[in-house]
Amino acid sequence: MQELGDYGRAKRKWVDIAAKRGRPTTELTLEAYLTAYRPQDVAA
Repeated sequence: MQELGDYGRAKRKWVDIAAKRGRPTTELTLEAYLTAYRPQDVAA
């Protein structure tokens, strides 16, 4: 997802990407996106 650049693009492409990787295809929430993909120095 980091290569997509932002939450909006990631959310639109999530179902296809998740399906290809065998992941759940539920809605990608902003909270989940930030938890998984925010830079570690910002999260600390």
